Amino acid sequence: MTQQTLDKIHLEYLESLKCSKDILSITKCLYERLSCLDIPEEDRKQFDLFLVGLNGCIRHRERTNEFTSLVDALTTTIVYIIIFMNNRKSKNWDIDLRARRKSLERDLAKILRKALANKNTCIRDRFGACIVLLNENDFSQRELLKELHDISDAIQSILCSTDRQLRKEFCEFISEIENPLIKFQTDVILNLPFIAEFFKDYINHPKKQDGYQSIHLCLRVDSTAGYFAGAVMELQIRSKTMNDRAMTGDWNHREYEESTSKEVQGIFHIPDELFPTINVVGFTSYEPNVGDMDGIGSAKFVVCRRVSASLIPKYK
Repeated sequence: MTQQTLDKIHLEYLESLKCSKDILSITKCLYERLSCLDIPEEDRKQFDLFLVGLNGCIRHRERTNEFTSLVDALTTTIVYIIIFMNNRKSKNWDIDLRARRKSLERDLAKILRKALANKNTCIRDRFGACIVLLNENDFSQRELLKELHDISDAIQSILCSTDRQLRKEFCEFISEIENPLIKFQTDVILNLPFIAEFFKDYINHPKKQDGYQSIHLCLRVDSTAGYFAGAVMELQIRSKTMNDRAMTGDWNHREYEESTSKEVQGIFHIPDELFPTINVVGFTSYEPNVGDMDGIGSAKFVVCRRVSASLIPKYK
């Protein structure tokens, strides 16, 4: 895509911010403005791919509250899967679980990067959760890799019904819980038709570029579901060392994106001097949770949980 067209997208994004009051109106306004642009023929294919992705972004952002509620219940269920495995299957998993909603600007940047590469602009990681095994020193290296796969297998076996016996045992475990809120959330999740897809085992097969290791998979609610149909959450499962390298070390994903997509840098970024012209509620700067309260420039964390065999030695 020519720089002239990229500059137009940038300018229309800034104008959309000026006339919007929330994330959804930003995306809708941007789509309307871009749809009216006269684009050179050589840029049309990639530009249209971006518009398709942007339209998908609008449709999913319209269901943000619904999908966030699903993520909350789903992460609670995963926490209880960990508790179940620790108590009933003699596991020793000390887990940190964090779920986030992708920021709008990184969402748009990813859609544009995929469009520039002539790829499908569907986004599967708009909602994502990272499951970090903290007590890696309790295992040998070989055991550690097996434990990470066992976490992935337990979640898929129970939520996607790939191991009916294990799922039955988990349901019996949940039936013993007296807390009505926990029972309600887990019952909702266990009655949804989840499908595991886009499984990537970067632990046994690290990325060739930098050696990155993690298990990635997406949990999708089947389109036949009566509610939450089409909702997707990406799971990443890794050890603490792997997570440290992915967050701040040599596997840092933001730095990887910036190094491989220089043409996208700055397209969806606001110069500081323009903030006084913006009237988006909760967005006065790029400072997370203070100036950017709704997740425009930074991810919005919706769940932070910790569970281990020592924190909850026995649960009924």
